[in-house]
Amino acid sequence: MRLPIKHVSEKWQKSNFSVSKDRLAADTQKAIHKASTEKDALTIANVHFKAEHLSPPKGKHRQGTLLRMVDPDVWERKLKQRNRQQAEKNIRDKGRIFKNGQVYSSDYNVKRFIEVQKDTKAFLKRQQLISNAGDELSLATIAASTVANPSNRRNEMMTRMRGTEEVAKQKGLICLFITFTAASIFHPKRFIKQQGTFINNPQYQTVLALKNRQGVIEQRPNTPKEAHAFIKRIVNRSIAKFKRQNIDYMGYKVVEPHHDGTPHWHMAFFVTPEQKQRATDIFTHYALQEYGDEKGAKQHRIIIKNHDPKQGSVTGYMAKYISKGISGQDVGEDYEAGLDAEDSTVRLLAWKSLWGIRQFGFFGSPSVTVWRELRRLREPLANPTLEQARLTADQGEWDQFITLMKKNKITLKSQIVEDEKGQPKYNKYKEVIERMFGLKIEGLSGLEVIRTRFKEWFLVDLDKLEKRLIRGLPFQYRQSPDYLEQIQALLKKAIAKKKLCLLYEKLGGIVPFTVIATDTISAAPSLGLVGNNVTEIEEIKN
Repeated sequence: MRLPIKHVSEKWQKSNFSVSKDRLAADTQKAIHKASTEKDALTIANVHFKAEHLSPPKGKHRQGTLLRMVDPDVWERKLKQRNRQQAEKNIRDKGRIFKNGQVYSSDYNVKRFIEVQKDTKAFLKRQQLISNAGDELSLATIAASTVANPSNRRNEMMTRMRGTEEVAKQKGLICLFITFTAASIFHPKRFIKQQGTFINNPQYQTVLALKNRQGVIEQRPNTPKEAHAFIKRIVNRSIAKFKRQNIDYMGYKVVEPHHDGTPHWHMAFFVTPEQKQRATDIFTHYALQEYGDEKGAKQHRIIIKNHDPKQGSVTGYMAKYISKGISGQDVGEDYEAGLDAEDSTVRLLAWKSLWGIRQFGFFGSPSVTVWRELRRLREPLANPTLEQARLTADQGEWDQFITLMKKNKITLKSQIVEDEKGQPKYNKYKEVIERMFGLKIEGLSGLEVIRTRFKEWFLVDLDKLEKRLIRGLPFQYRQSPDYLEQIQALLKKAIAKKKLCLLYEKLGGIVPFTVIATDTISAAPSLGLVGNNVTEIEEIKN
């Protein structure tokens, strides 16, 4: 039955984008002052966010959440994201996002995404990290060495997939390839196979009536995020049932869009041969629990295929989905988009970024953050279990790491950041600031903690440092037509000689720790600093 959605759609369309972040924050603060308890204040503040079609922020505790709700910066971020999503939704509702049009995402959003990526790269290059051991690295260099680098991310994903498959073989599990597709009401476009054409889907609804956690019906805009949540509910309910029935399972998912921007999931799911039919029945039951009476739901909502080892490995089959969602490398043509994968991937990434959809996820696997922390260590560890875990992580043996983590409880260890008086530091939301310290393991001898982060770092913004240099430059030198080039040359020289920390400090910057003196730092010649008390401008020219 169609819902009476016309007035709701208009309300969404006519949301007052011009209302300032300060006004909204002030109105929320004024309203919660009338509440008698923090719980009531949260309820009132939630109403203000939902009135603007925004998801309320969450903090570590109630006070932190309330302070976020009255922070203009939080409102600004959420309003900007909502406006971008609303603009994309308008284009999508008109049926312009599809294979023969603007595939996956609108051209506007793709162009914006490309510009943001360029700005991000430029920003990273202008940020320098300096450690208390005298290290100086740009954020761009650090990002290139992490999983933020598409090549590193792809390699890590392939390692984890291959390791998961190996463990499944050792346990005697078989693989089911499962594809989940959202209900027809989530798809704005429909393909007529007989005519070979796309039409606007008559079943598509611009606004959905959905139950919230309290069982109350809410009307929400129909977006890719809601379609993703629909499939996520199917999988979460199925996994919960597996746990209740003690069904052994493991696997991973890849999320990607249909040509019209509606997400679907590909899963490699491992179960025992005896439990295969039971797992199939559970997935199918929950897949048809909502909108199960739609035409074609039983044929298209969930497709389950058995893996045939004779046709290759599970990892080899799923690799194309991984590559397509990261860089498009070695994929060839993307048949869904009708483009080469390396060209369509940027549209896919723009889609994922706009709607905040997590592309990859693992089921029944240990924490990858523990794996990454262990890979930071280069020296042998005294604890034999931790040393074995370190070696397996360092050698990229994800299968052995899974087995070891099943037998031992290795978790992350954070540390409260303290000020110079030894008191905890708080952020502006009154929450204690914590940072990663290392790992902890629970054994027969008790709890043991090892450190994986040994250096302290602080950030130097080169743009701000350049302005500081210019302000300190005597007036007569500012009249020189090339003084800006001289300032930039000075910064390049400081970076090349690893002397940026001393330059920053001598110009009045506050270094949060005493830098360890090294031969490089102590023996390096003067850079000819330009500041209020230093006028060695000739040194810059050399």
